[in-house]
Amino acid sequence: MQGIYNIKYLRGLLLKLTRIYRIFYKKSPNTDRTTNLGLYNEIINITPKLSADNRSKNLFLNWQKGARKKLIELMGVQINYNIPNYRVINETRISRDLVRCLICFDSIDNVKIYAYLFRHLGKKKVPGIIIIPNSEGNIEQTAGLSSGIDNKNAFYFAKKGFNVITTENRGSGRLSSTPWERILANSISIGKSYQGLILQDHILALNILYSLDETDKENIFSAGVSLGAEQSIYLAALDKRIKAIVTFGWLSDKEALITGHQHSWAVPNIFTYFDISDICALIAPRGALYSNGRKEDRNTIDSFSSKRALKTLEKINQSYKLLGKSVIYKEHPRGHVFDNFLAYGFLKKIKDTNN
Repeated sequence: MQGIYNIKYLRGLLLKLTRIYRIFYKKSPNTDRTTNLGLYNEIINITPKLSADNRSKNLFLNWQKGARKKLIELMGVQINYNIPNYRVINETRISRDLVRCLICFDSIDNVKIYAYLFRHLGKKKVPGIIIIPNSEGNIEQTAGLSSGIDNKNAFYFAKKGFNVITTENRGSGRLSSTPWERILANSISIGKSYQGLILQDHILALNILYSLDETDKENIFSAGVSLGAEQSIYLAALDKRIKAIVTFGWLSDKEALITGHQHSWAVPNIFTYFDISDICALIAPRGALYSNGRKEDRNTIDSFSSKRALKTLEKINQSYKLLGKSVIYKEHPRGHVFDNFLAYGFLKKIKDTNN
């Protein structure tokens, strides 16, 4: 057992050293523009085939239907609303009516997926939220059993009166025996994607959350930081059961992704058909709060800067305005972390409005 803990310690230390290296020895943002110029220019200058049609409300709503179908195809997702059978591995009572359960269920490819499920037993109706961990995190961190940039967000929302499910990403935590980089390569080799593969797991987790008697079906949300933010966007874009999202440390533009961000984002032909703003427009008119930290730890100089985020947000809002809505961007004062206070304040307003 001591050896396992030593491995975890060394892995954590390596991640911290990697972050420090990125801060002080960042690769020049011009690298791809000089050594990879042709491909860089092709990606940056491409006009997506399925850009949001903002000419009228009806045209936009028709665009959403076709674009959603195409995004499902590109990601290689099999949308499945069946409730998976799950077993409770252990259960801990947090308070008189709140329990935390470690559960396990089979995904569509029979891989065993682990999740923490927080339930408010005996309650009539409570809001629900799916919290998706970041790429270097795991459900121990989201569930409040260890520390990380997720800031124990699942546990926080559970204490605030939400039913919560937080599911392990493949390549992390209990599913780290196969690195996510290998899963990504294997997925792309057959026209699928890492993003699509783990999204299927989160959809099944959402099915569990949605099925609970005490979950308010009109108030189900998704949230996350970094990879968790990216997955929250995809989940809401493809699943209308999500009524609002909150994301931290991800909204930017495609240049930020291709010039230095870790490549878990890669989906075959994604930029041929969509820009980031188009994917976010699939969530309209549902609520969305996007936030990046003032002190972001970034791979490139301004990859998750507010400047980049606001440019993308402007495009997203062009679509939202057709439906009489808008999205919100707020810069928080911290770094690449989940801000519980900001997220809860936004979703509470959404919940109060829905009620």
